[in-house]
Amino acid sequence: MKRFLIYFSILILSILVGLKMHASPGYVLITYRNWAVETSLWAAIILILGSVLVFYKMTQVLVFLKNLPKRIQHWFRQRRANHAQRLTTHGLRLLAEGQWREAEKSLLKSATDSDSPLINYLAAANAAQGQKDVKKRDEYLQRALMSADDAQVAVGLTRAELQLDTHELVQARETLEHLNRIVPRHPQVLKLLQKVYVDLGSWDQVKTLLPELRRKNVLTQEETQNLEKQLHLALLTQQLPGATADELPSIWSEVPRYLHEDPDLLVKYTDSLLAFQDISTAEKLITKALNHNWDRKLLRQFAKVPSGYPAKQLSHAEGWLKLHPNDAGLYVCLGKLCIRNKLWGKAQGYLVKARELEPSPGILHDLGQVYEQLNDNTLAMSCYRQGLQLEQS
Repeated sequence: MKRFLIYFSILILSILVGLKMHASPGYVLITYRNWAVETSLWAAIILILGSVLVFYKMTQVLVFLKNLPKRIQHWFRQRRANHAQRLTTHGLRLLAEGQWREAEKSLLKSATDSDSPLINYLAAANAAQGQKDVKKRDEYLQRALMSADDAQVAVGLTRAELQLDTHELVQARETLEHLNRIVPRHPQVLKLLQKVYVDLGSWDQVKTLLPELRRKNVLTQEETQNLEKQLHLALLTQQLPGATADELPSIWSEVPRYLHEDPDLLVKYTDSLLAFQDISTAEKLITKALNHNWDRKLLRQFAKVPSGYPAKQLSHAEGWLKLHPNDAGLYVCLGKLCIRNKLWGKAQGYLVKARELEPSPGILHDLGQVYEQLNDNTLAMSCYRQGLQLEQS
């Protein structure tokens, strides 16, 4: 409706202008030397407007012809860029499919005309890695580095990840330490650096890096705790064998308090205490940990402690039966304590219960030894035979 009104208005206006032109045509005379041109005013106006329009169109044509070479160049350049984009996409798809050689060819072919050759060369480096061609991989990474001014971090991280993938741990460490100097405290650099240090067993460096990992929230809380446990377990493994009895407490104090009842760490530490005959301290630490954190490893360690008060130790362990009446590990612990104290009848009862709950070669072996002490060789041999069958199955 709106368009109809517009067209109708133009029609009315045209009729009015036409009537005006017919009623009053006007007169224009133009003379130049021996030339004279005369026409109506309206014809002169139309001629002038037509001339201006023709001049404007000719100007447009000239500008178009002037810019034509640039337009053609731009068209070819855009065509090459579109082709490069298609090849790059194809190459990345082949890379994801594990078709390394075809992916490499496609990515390199399109790198020159690509809007982001950095991506092409980084992906080509991954393709070369897939073919186990380290020389080509490093060549493509160098090209990637030269392809953009701000590519150092991206190329460095890719290089480190590829080196880690091929277990080039020393080279990966050098790459990441160089990156850490360029971009200190970069989260991904820190994450990869801690992985390299762990794989190399460089625990002092891990210990130095750990506070920064926490500040930057590089790892989840669970990952951080696992790393810290792994760190202190490795440090204890390094430090405890050569330590004196007086040095043990200071070494243990380096372990965070929240890890003092961790089964793996506590077993490692109390083994050293027992080696130096610090039986009382070992027993107290294990008992306290078991009261807070029930664990089979700690139960086995508790059974190893040759307490100075064996009756009290056994009584304490029997008290745990109220809380853990169906724990086979506890019955094994009680059986071992009874064996140490030569309480063969009680040992038999506890180990038989453990066998009923959770039969294993170890339980059957201990039970066989008890039967031997009770002079029941038939049952002893039966236990040994069952244990061997379980082990073989």
